[in-house]
Amino acid sequence: MEKYFYIVFLENPKNGIDNLAEIMEVASRDYGCHDIEEYVMEQREVDSVLGEKALVSDEIPEEVLDKIEKVWKQKEKAETKFIFYGKNAEDRAEKFNEYIGQVVNGFNHHIEQKKWEDWNTKWRRYYSPIEISPELKVYPVWDMKEKETEDQNIIYINPGMGFGTGYHETTWLCLKIFDDLLKGHDDISGECLDFGCGSGILGISVIRKLGIPVTFCDVDVDAMDNCLENITINFKNKAMDQHSLIIRKRMNKAKKYKLIFANILQDVLLDEKVFLQDSLDSDGYLIISGILEDQCDTILKNYNRLELVKEEKRNEWRALLLRLSPRKNK
Repeated sequence: MEKYFYIVFLENPKNGIDNLAEIMEVASRDYGCHDIEEYVMEQREVDSVLGEKALVSDEIPEEVLDKIEKVWKQKEKAETKFIFYGKNAEDRAEKFNEYIGQVVNGFNHHIEQKKWEDWNTKWRRYYSPIEISPELKVYPVWDMKEKETEDQNIIYINPGMGFGTGYHETTWLCLKIFDDLLKGHDDISGECLDFGCGSGILGISVIRKLGIPVTFCDVDVDAMDNCLENITINFKNKAMDQHSLIIRKRMNKAKKYKLIFANILQDVLLDEKVFLQDSLDSDGYLIISGILEDQCDTILKNYNRLELVKEEKRNEWRALLLRLSPRKNK
């Protein structure tokens, strides 16, 4: 039987939609949208603005950045794509398309049905290696070389239709905080929980860099399948008995972890605040992402048993590194 996924296209005016961030949050929270692709300028468009600077410098002068932004704003239109797949995907996409019609006026929006295999074709065209730092890189599986399969600095991902390819800001931010944390705390022991694991990229990075046991947890069966595939890609013929994949409802509430990733939306973070804080071991770290700038204060107030160590930002997205210190836990 043929499998499909569905894309809701929303045409943005050149000056943007004021409540686009809210629409994105509603798409994921209320309609089960699995991925959102915002418009970005293609490399050839950027290079045409940069001219010779595209070839000679990694540092782009501020006046050139201003020029790029001006060119972007002059575009007559751009599209934001909301991607739905899995159970009742067509129905959820249709209802979300109706919602868009209610909250934005005068902007074109429509649904397209795509064959499942089109997803892999698309990713092979656009997915390229991502370097968080020289010590942490993410490669697509089709770039895998036999000699590099044991490289502890490289994670391989088959970009399936689940969160966590490394391209989205929230995943990138988690990897950045983890990479920075390793530079001062490479002796982290205990166990790790990748909560809302998606592709498994975060937990896989922990296995690569620290070798400690990881529990991968999600509510989405399709995401768990992709997670297992990526674990197998990275650790083929390796004993993986100390690691586990668990659906959320079967999680052990009494277990403690030294490191927890929670790359999920604000509403889920609020719903899971007791579980996540209870699951953190003394002196353990919680890396939270999936939140926007104006949501940070709400998250910090609800995770007040923990200390804020640092905040990272990328565009409108934010990530927080929190710690459960013995003093604050008394």
